[in-house]
Amino acid sequence: MYIDGTTSSSGLARLIAGRLAMPHADLAEPVPGLCALLAARPSSGLGLSELTERLLRGDSALGEDERELIAAYVAYLGQAPLRAGGRPGTGVGARVGDRMRALLPIARKVHADPLTVTTQDVADARAAGVDDTAIHDTVLIAAVMCMFRRYGEALGALPPHGATQYVPTGRFLATQGCLLPAGG
Repeated sequence: MYIDGTTSSSGLARLIAGRLAMPHADLAEPVPGLCALLAARPSSGLGLSELTERLLRGDSALGEDERELIAAYVAYLGQAPLRAGGRPGTGVGARVGDRMRALLPIARKVHADPLTVTTQDVADARAAGVDDTAIHDTVLIAAVMCMFRRYGEALGALPPHGATQYVPTGRFLATQGCLLPAGG
């Protein structure tokens, strides 16, 4: 049984039950959600924010826009239940280039079940002109996004899907980046 009294493990059921309305930890304001969790525990938060900043803004075979797209895609997958008839790789739009059409299905598999990433997935990415560093970075970004989702869910620090609380988080990240100031 969950703290909200439900027995379903469905994230959607927990959202509907209002589980995420109140964080389980005291969080600093005005920084919302995950940023507040990281700021509340500077001993671990600084390292996690540094990792995220390096993954999304540091040296990579992927452009910052590609890394942001991978992170946003995995974050979206964490909020959206798999559509009826859906399968890994669906929803990868025609407006992205060949590299991203090869990498986003890998990111989706990392989100859903990392053991389903196959040598064929890697071969397909290589055939699309993606090097091993970009494949590695895709997997790492997807895995870190999954970790952050679980971290926020477990402590009740994520607003419900579509919540306006994401707006200040987006503004904060756009202006401050992922890196927390030293000392929290």
